[in-house]
Amino acid sequence: MIKDTSKFLPHICNPRCLARVGEDKYKCRKWNNLKMSKDNTKHTFKRLPNDMSQACTNRLIQIGIIQPLCINIDGYQNPFISNLSFFHPKRHIPPTNPSNDMNISPVEGYTFSVCRSMQNIQMLTGCNGVSKYICKYLGKIDEQNYVIVSTNKDSGNLVSRSTFLHNTKVISSKTNEDKTRSEEIVKIIPTEGLLVIWKCSIQCYVILKL
Repeated sequence: MIKDTSKFLPHICNPRCLARVGEDKYKCRKWNNLKMSKDNTKHTFKRLPNDMSQACTNRLIQIGIIQPLCINIDGYQNPFISNLSFFHPKRHIPPTNPSNDMNISPVEGYTFSVCRSMQNIQMLTGCNGVSKYICKYLGKIDEQNYVIVSTNKDSGNLVSRSTFLHNTKVISSKTNEDKTRSEEIVKIIPTEGLLVIWKCSIQCYVILKL
């Protein structure tokens, strides 16, 4: 079992795990617990960002869920404080052995011993995030790739360009993918007729420019 673990579970980056962070710049979404942990010998927790709009923050203050915000004379606004842990999310980081760290993917021991494959089991200890978590993965489309078909300005032949999209369920990655796509289309439009075909996991969009 240990041999299979070292064979199947170490994380190796590929296009599916990368998120676009800029032009021709990508970042792996797989967390490395050894690098993240303040003390790799203990269970630790890392506070996660919880950015909310000003309108949402004001409403939560009105109904007493978070405390009124304090702004100093320099205009700095202190982070909001709530008695509900839901508004202060944290990521659990388990102990990690630094002498044999392979940055393995999450796995549940019992199912791995039977299936010899990654079985990622997540436990929700409260009902606060269940609906949001389920709806996010059931209702949100993960756009996988798109193809641009245009005419060559010299020969008149059709030319296709395929582009793989990196983790469009991640807002920051989707924003950067949209920006890159728009810039690519702008470069083509002045000289070529353009047919853009979206290939998504669920829906297909066609845009035609004559």
